[in-house]
Amino acid sequence: MNYFTKYSKTIGKTIAIITKIQITDAILFWFLRLKKFIVTSCLSPVQPHPRCKLVGSAVGLQAEKGICDHHEYYTYIFVLFIVFIIYVQVKMKQGAKTPQWNQSFWSKEKALTSPAKDISELDYLEVDQNLLPWDDQADGAIQDAQDDVREILKRPILNLQGMSNADIKLNYGIANFEILSACDQNYTRLIRALNQWGEALYQSEKLADAESIFSYALDIGSDISSTYITLGKIYAQTDRIEQIQPLIERVKKPDFFMRDTVIDKVTGIVRSYQ
Repeated sequence: MNYFTKYSKTIGKTIAIITKIQITDAILFWFLRLKKFIVTSCLSPVQPHPRCKLVGSAVGLQAEKGICDHHEYYTYIFVLFIVFIIYVQVKMKQGAKTPQWNQSFWSKEKALTSPAKDISELDYLEVDQNLLPWDDQADGAIQDAQDDVREILKRPILNLQGMSNADIKLNYGIANFEILSACDQNYTRLIRALNQWGEALYQSEKLADAESIFSYALDIGSDISSTYITLGKIYAQTDRIEQIQPLIERVKKPDFFMRDTVIDKVTGIVRSYQ
């Protein structure tokens, strides 16, 4: 009994499972190629491998047949390949049962061919710099944060939070994707820089200036958790506990990042100052 025949029963059972699954031309092609490779490798005479385990004292016969432990790996590869086929086919069938997902996927794929649209009328952020507490005498972290904000404000800024890359391509065309992505990144950089500026002012006990920075960040849609938390601390430290509840209501938006954590921390501020 040769090596391939020895495992034919096990392999046959595995193949029987596949017969219940749709086999594509590509899968059939690679299946036959692999089968041919395994049969040829297992049945052809080969030179004895240094790591072969010799059976009994029949060294010459063992070398002639070329029966080595490494042949077992071919069977493992064969079985793994079959398991892979089964996995792919199951996933394909699951995808066929979810037409809504398929429609969503293909609608986003259309973004690759969507024509460019006019983006000049989008709601670009225009910052009234008079609302920000610039301090030409500032130094350290406050000065660094101010400089970052000034640099970012020289660039076009657009809030596209909540839109995926595919959504941007689909709505505005792939030709505008890089431009709009840069504008969205500028927005993210801005709200982070504003948060750093506010935190630096808060640590320097300049509460009024810090409050104006955080309040402005909220007005332009910031979702940075520390902006809300530190602003809540300022309200509490200046005896304006009643202003914390509207702050919590802002955080309750379904898409707010770390919503529950922020609400817990801001609520904890209220309890600690009561």
